[in-house]
Amino acid sequence: MMMIMMMMMMMMMMMMMMMMMMMMMMMLLLFMIRMMMMMIMLFVMMMMMMMMMMMMMMMMMMVMVMMMMMMMMMMMMMMMMMMMMMTMTMTMDDDDDDDDDDDDDDDDGDDDDDDDDDDDDDDDDDDDDDDDDDDDDG
Repeated sequence: MMMIMMMMMMMMMMMMMMMMMMMMMMMLLLFMIRMMMMMIMLFVMMMMMMMMMMMMMMMMMMVMVMMMMMMMMMMMMMMMMMMMMMTMTMTMDDDDDDDDDDDDDDDDGDDDDDDDDDDDDDDDDDDDDDDDDDDDDG
């Protein structure tokens, strides 16, 4: 009985730690830049996996293993959610960058248009010359 109680306590502690980590991750998502977030995500994942392995070793009872599986599934779901959120924030940032680039392109486009106008004028002159030649032939 004591053993089971201890296991339960450990499970509770683990859950609390996970919750804390998730909260920290949320805060990081809000306040940190992308690359830092990526590094921290990887680090947290490694930590989670290590803890899971340790718990698996300590718990040889089948019920505990089942509990571990459930926890792992939940953790994976959480990680997926975090990744989704991260990708969303990243794409949003990228869109902003793209908009800036588009503005630059527009500026370049205006310059090109000016050049094109000059070319068109030259073409018109050439056409006039051709017309004159035609008149001479006639």
